[in-house]
Amino acid sequence: MQIHVSKRSEESKVKLIAAITAVCLLGDTMLYVVLPIFGEQFGIHSLWQVGVLLSINRFVRIPIHPFIGWFYSKYEIKTGIIIAIILTVVSTSFYGLFDGFWILFLARCIWGIAWAFLKQGGQLQVVSTIEDNGEKGGRLSGIYNSISGIGALVC
Repeated sequence: MQIHVSKRSEESKVKLIAAITAVCLLGDTMLYVVLPIFGEQFGIHSLWQVGVLLSINRFVRIPIHPFIGWFYSKYEIKTGIIIAIILTVVSTSFYGLFDGFWILFLARCIWGIAWAFLKQGGQLQVVSTIEDNGEKGGRLSGIYNSISGIGALVC
């Protein structure tokens, strides 16, 4: 017996992952606005510390992406997205519960891993939907990027 999944439900998966990504981006984006202005309230006393904290997640993502790609080759997209949500909650909680450079540095490293899971999971869901339904890639990519970008826009 073959189960047929409609194009609408597959597109809904793309929209759901994009919405999850948007919500997860709120904490990250908030830091770009708040940290340079209110760094002392986070226990940050130098502008170079702000710069390091805002950029370290990118340096984490560079080496971690191949491992995340391997993970997604073995496990479902849903599993990776759940891991991303958990890591996002942990890192964002650190911003509110703790202060000081090194604990925030750790939180930003955790966020870098979460973002790698989110971004690859979202892109893989778009690709999967295109392959399964013959959808137009540009349209689904646009839907994903538009919805997920709302998280950065809100702050």
